[in-house]
Amino acid sequence: MKDEKDQDLRAREETGRQLLNAFSDGALLIDPHGVILAANETVVKSFGASGKDINGGCLYDLLPVEVAGVAREHIEKAVLSGAQERYEERHAGIVRSVGVFPLFNGRGEVERVAVFSRDITKERNVDRMKTEFVSIASHELRTPLGNIMESVSQVVDGLYGEISQEQKMVLGIAHRNCTRMARLIHDLLDISRIESGKIVLTRRLVDVGTKILNVLDVFKAPAKQKGLELRYEADSRLPMAYIDADRMDQVLVNLIGNAIKFTPSGGTITVEAGLEGGFIRCVVSNTGAGIAPEDLDSIFDKFVTLSSAANGGDSGTGLGLPIALQLVRLHGGDLWAESEPGWGNRFIFRIPDYQSEAALLENLAERIARAEVGHTGISLLGIRPKEWSEIRTQRGAGAPLFLQKLRD
Repeated sequence: MKDEKDQDLRAREETGRQLLNAFSDGALLIDPHGVILAANETVVKSFGASGKDINGGCLYDLLPVEVAGVAREHIEKAVLSGAQERYEERHAGIVRSVGVFPLFNGRGEVERVAVFSRDITKERNVDRMKTEFVSIASHELRTPLGNIMESVSQVVDGLYGEISQEQKMVLGIAHRNCTRMARLIHDLLDISRIESGKIVLTRRLVDVGTKILNVLDVFKAPAKQKGLELRYEADSRLPMAYIDADRMDQVLVNLIGNAIKFTPSGGTITVEAGLEGGFIRCVVSNTGAGIAPEDLDSIFDKFVTLSSAANGGDSGTGLGLPIALQLVRLHGGDLWAESEPGWGNRFIFRIPDYQSEAALLENLAERIARAEVGHTGISLLGIRPKEWSEIRTQRGAGAPLFLQKLRD
């Protein structure tokens, strides 16, 4: 019986080897502990060895130290969760897209793990060049566009003599189009800064409930004009958050503005805020037609627009949601959408609530990042308390955790 099981396992592994060699990208099969069972020629060549040399070896020992830890983290996570993992690996100027896929036995246990790696260095270099081009072009366009808008406004205001109503109407159209282009340029600059890592958050303690109410106040007039009801529902225990207030304004303005744009007259927009684990969860929902299932996966892609002309709005620049998503992720959170055609949409984001130790570390990381961007220095002051027992006596269990770490 045991021989039959061993033969069956060997047969499956041989099938796996044949499948791996069918891929031109790197592909290998490992056990849950990282031991290599099979690898295709692409992987073997990358290690500069023969297939026999790496079979039976530990993947983490063969990988460069800089990437071995990341690989182990994602593979172990896939084994524990049973879910696929995807990540990018960067080493020696090479960027690879890596996919980790757990394979199960008849008992539902992860028995093997398939790992696929593809060199995407060229694609990332092209993306970088596109980002740099967009940033330079946007900077060059912003100043002359501002001059055009100012000149049009001066003519409409009669600074150069009286003009007819028909002329005012035409100039008004020109000014609105310039305003829309200015908004596009602003969004392009934002997305290029985010993608190039040049946006550094300026965090401070913020009352999220008050922040949401302030943004809702901005939209009361346009909502009333369109005949919409604005609702706000918040958890009474809503804590403070350590966030960039201006950037979080940008996220909320985008989500609530989109809800107003896509909600038909007589509809309702609801903003909810509450606690979920160690996160603050915010939901912006609206009644209306909803988003088609085939469009839901692409709405966070750049330049994807869903026309709101039927509800009296324009289609926008297609950059608001991608920017909002990246800003939320910069805060250590995530943003996603749910929709059911005929019932409206729900845009949900989560950000970490305030934790003093995490805030200290994030503040330090952001100040270092800001110094790197500005090519300036940074001064650090280390504190090591000598009379730790006295601090514990005075503060009890409330002694700051980071002071304990400093002591250790």
